[in-house]
Amino acid sequence: MARTGVAFSGGLPPADIVECVKLAEELGYESAWVAEGHGGDQFAILGACAVATRRILLGTAISSVFVRSAPTIGMAAATVDHLSRGRFILGLGSSHRVQVEPEHGIPFVQPTARLRDTIGIVRALLADGVVSYRGETVTIERFDLWFPPRRPSIPLYVAALFPRMLEIAGELSQGVLLTWPTHKAIARAIEHLAIGARQAGRKPSEVDVASLIPCAVADTAAAARDLMRPAVGLYAGFFPRYNRLLAETGFGDAVRAIKEAYDRGGRVAAAKVVSDFANSNNKLMIVGGSIGEKLLDEAGVKALARLPSLTELRGMIAGLLQAPAAKLVGVMQAPGGQVARVLVDEVYSEMLFSEEPQSAFHFGERFVVTSSLTKAFGLSGLRCGWILAEPQLAERMWRLNDLFAATPVHAGERLSLIALKSLPEIGARAKARLDEHRELLNTFLDSRDDLEAVRPQVGSIMFPRVKTNSADELINLLREKYETSVVPGRFFEMPAHFRIGMGGDSEIFREGLDRLGQALDELR
Repeated sequence: MARTGVAFSGGLPPADIVECVKLAEELGYESAWVAEGHGGDQFAILGACAVATRRILLGTAISSVFVRSAPTIGMAAATVDHLSRGRFILGLGSSHRVQVEPEHGIPFVQPTARLRDTIGIVRALLADGVVSYRGETVTIERFDLWFPPRRPSIPLYVAALFPRMLEIAGELSQGVLLTWPTHKAIARAIEHLAIGARQAGRKPSEVDVASLIPCAVADTAAAARDLMRPAVGLYAGFFPRYNRLLAETGFGDAVRAIKEAYDRGGRVAAAKVVSDFANSNNKLMIVGGSIGEKLLDEAGVKALARLPSLTELRGMIAGLLQAPAAKLVGVMQAPGGQVARVLVDEVYSEMLFSEEPQSAFHFGERFVVTSSLTKAFGLSGLRCGWILAEPQLAERMWRLNDLFAATPVHAGERLSLIALKSLPEIGARAKARLDEHRELLNTFLDSRDDLEAVRPQVGSIMFPRVKTNSADELINLLREKYETSVVPGRFFEMPAHFRIGMGGDSEIFREGLDRLGQALDELR
């Protein structure tokens, strides 16, 4: 499931950042993140964002464990979490010696131990409202909050670049924040996150992988690259860790030249020697191009799949359709030189009801498309579907229907033919019902401070996240006491979420929302 946020690292006045975050929420971004450095106090800015927004998640990317005391970080996190009504994510990192010592006058010693201590102190303070702690680098005799934290546990992400810190992130955090990620860096991060998670007895899937991707907006790709060169020059020239990271992931000669230029003439000189990274196969920046080309570049990380499966969420396939078919096939190379088939489920492609959807089938015989009337037209009991594939394969898949179909095949096909003849009328009815139910669900979510959700403008499902209790606890209560069922999010590797379907009878849908509200109130 795609999760897209926006991050701000300086250059805008604080009030403008708040306005940008409000706009990001209106546009459907899941999260907004604020760095610090010299760009303004991140907790103050996020506090202002919290009271100006309702749904978007808010996070620090990142807060240094050196330049604030650990109790101060915990208190600031609890404050923003209160102001945001439980939407805060605390991103922590060690920062860099070249910043901490000359800019803040604080010795940069034992950064990994300092991070561990800070995490321990923050978590104890949030859980109990008071903390006494003796660690390797920090000792706190006693610090107590004079207000109760809204949540006893706040999601905590760790900024990490190299194996040791990545494994700590896998061990201790809910997520890792990567900066200037390349395909090689992401692959390495996933490997070491898994090591740390397993050593702590956790599943690697419990740790989110978030990447801070540098972006530039311009009329042309060349102009966008030019806008990015000063940033590349600063990070590769000034920060030893980023210079090492980029050297280890395929840019050794380039970052060596940048470092030499930076040492001679600072940021301006470094920017002038930044090469065109975007021409490298191991891309550092996303500049220009379509959404489809971005998705294809990311797909290269997953090219070991023999049968990649893409669920048609409308925007995704629309992006893919903008990219050359040869390039799409090229990234789907399976081991041994075989080209994988690509299974595309286009079951949601009719959801707009207003235009003829374009199918991925035209890419060629290696693309297998499945679709149905089920979701879009409210015909879930009918199970009417179809397959687009080369004839032999389509027939083999079709015959499996006799074994696995939930609806009697002959009767289902006859009813489907009737439905197809009346498709415009059925579609108009379904669209009106979905629009009505989506408005009802949005109104319901507006009234709840214990749920949050990314709210799609089209489609028949939504995945709310339970903010204050266990999703499984809510699901069990709904089933056992209120005779109401929702689909657990753990089926989709989202254990804090559950799925709500917006089809069906309007009276039943309203009653279902009422029962959901009663169950949530009971869990308070």
